[in-house]
Amino acid sequence: MHRSISIAALIFIAVASSARCITPPQPKAVGVVHDVAFTGHFVMLFQIDVKPIPVYMKRPVYPSKFRATGIEGTALTKFIVDTSGLPTQVQFVNATDEAFGLAAVEAVQQWRFSPGRKDGTPVTCLNEVSINFSADPTANETHRMYSTDFTAAENCLSEQGNWECGGAVGLDWTDVATTSGHAFGLESGDKGYDDATALVTGDWGPNQMAQATVHTTRQDDSIYEEVELRLRSTLSAHKATGYEILFRCAKTNKAYSDIVRWDGPLGKFTYLSHKEGAEFGVANGDVIKATMIGDVITVYKNGVQIAQASDNVFASGRPGIGFFLEKGSRVNRDYGLTHFMAADGL
Repeated sequence: MHRSISIAALIFIAVASSARCITPPQPKAVGVVHDVAFTGHFVMLFQIDVKPIPVYMKRPVYPSKFRATGIEGTALTKFIVDTSGLPTQVQFVNATDEAFGLAAVEAVQQWRFSPGRKDGTPVTCLNEVSINFSADPTANETHRMYSTDFTAAENCLSEQGNWECGGAVGLDWTDVATTSGHAFGLESGDKGYDDATALVTGDWGPNQMAQATVHTTRQDDSIYEEVELRLRSTLSAHKATGYEILFRCAKTNKAYSDIVRWDGPLGKFTYLSHKEGAEFGVANGDVIKATMIGDVITVYKNGVQIAQASDNVFASGRPGIGFFLEKGSRVNRDYGLTHFMAADGL
């Protein structure tokens, strides 16, 4: 249908019970300074095309020794993000107190990233994060994350029951298949809006993030190939609801990206945002990401925000992926996704 944080210095605030992203407060006095050194081969952020993008962030824990006084503090961490997205050699450079530095290191060690990329290839690079600590008792913990590289070959994506598909469950849509590191849709290309759809199973909180890496070859402006992320989505017989964030696999002025609300029956949907132009299409290796926090849906490509919309129709559901094809046949494997991550509790 023509439906149509990569972060060098991510600021977090840790609180007595949990943490949240906020506007950085005024710098705190630094009381402890560490000399840091890193081993092995790595590159600097300015040397790469796509910076590491955090896909799971454990909230830093406010140090218990300061709970009574509630003092504020800060810690600057540096670390290596390897080609699998794991932070290694995590160290704090400076901190208001040793306890703040150690708490920051403990949290960052459990974070996960989409790796930095140079010319489409994952690279190992140096990163840094500044974490601010406050006794303000607001915010939520991250509850759940799911990550996959689609390593198994399946005609209906399942990964041992972790997914459900649009054809098997929704009946009117089609299934997502996988083959050795690549997810793709089984949509016909000539039956309208029978998008291939797959949702992660289980219970998910309302504030969600979904992210994936694009696979696309042999792009052709005469064929409409779309890769999709899903948020707050549901599937049942003859009914699909939730939010779709789609990108056309094209890098010409005919490319586009849309935010669409699925309203239930096949073919019933509402556009919330439509962006056109080469900058909104995707190429092989691009990292696409969408978040929904409260009523706000925000869309990113390679860590840069490209679209945003607000809607309050659906307050719950699950993250997932999808694909759309029009005016083409037997090209389903030419486009898809090679990596996927989702999280809630943002």
